[in-house]
Amino acid sequence: MYFARSVIMAVYGDHPAVRKSTLTGSACPTCFCPRKDFALDPPAAGWEMRNDGAVRGRKRNFRLLNASDNANTRKRAKKEASAEGVCVLTRNGWEVGAFSEHLNVFGPNPLLDNIFSSSPQVSLHGMDEGPVLKLCSACVECAIRVSDRSSTAVCRDLDAYVTRVAAMAPSNSNAELQRRNAFVAFPWGITDFAKDKRRIDGSWWISMVRHLHVALCTTATFLPTADRKKVAFSCIHVLTLKKYLSQALIHLPRNALS
Repeated sequence: MYFARSVIMAVYGDHPAVRKSTLTGSACPTCFCPRKDFALDPPAAGWEMRNDGAVRGRKRNFRLLNASDNANTRKRAKKEASAEGVCVLTRNGWEVGAFSEHLNVFGPNPLLDNIFSSSPQVSLHGMDEGPVLKLCSACVECAIRVSDRSSTAVCRDLDAYVTRVAAMAPSNSNAELQRRNAFVAFPWGITDFAKDKRRIDGSWWISMVRHLHVALCTTATFLPTADRKKVAFSCIHVLTLKKYLSQALIHLPRNALS
């Protein structure tokens, strides 16, 4: 089949990859917030979101300031451009031309469909490889320690539940759609990944949290009531935090999650 155009839903990567794609440096890849202001209260009107037109406008202003005869003005312009993540000297290869909306590979609306809005927050990568991974490992270790059975027996029962869920889930041959969702199934089990903290696709860990939440907290097979409440409390809070971090980028003050 031949498609006249394609739509790029998202560009996945860690922070160095996102910086190379958006050319935003240390600033936020989706808005013009400098790194030093990440933990401060946002302005009353909110941070201006990045799009190709807004970046071109700021780049034009900084170039005019760089052409000034005043050395202090040129120095301040370079400093502000670097802080806001505006690359004055280089054009972004993903940029959509001012009169080329019909060639936009990200979608129909250049204001909403662009490289900046299609780059997921890099903080999600750190969360998946950090707190979510540790929660999965802690849940499995908790089930093993409180049980009077062997570690092998507990892991076998947990994996049996996970494989039953995978057997009942509808199959999907599209690898991109199947592996990039938070409800991916595991026909081979999950305890080996959680116990050894193996290096896998970071988006799988949040799905493992959902599996462990249901398996450990809805039955008395693995944990006593007190431990089930603790595991449920931790899983619910991690899933809630993941939900809000996956939405549009909002820079929260330091005490927002207290």
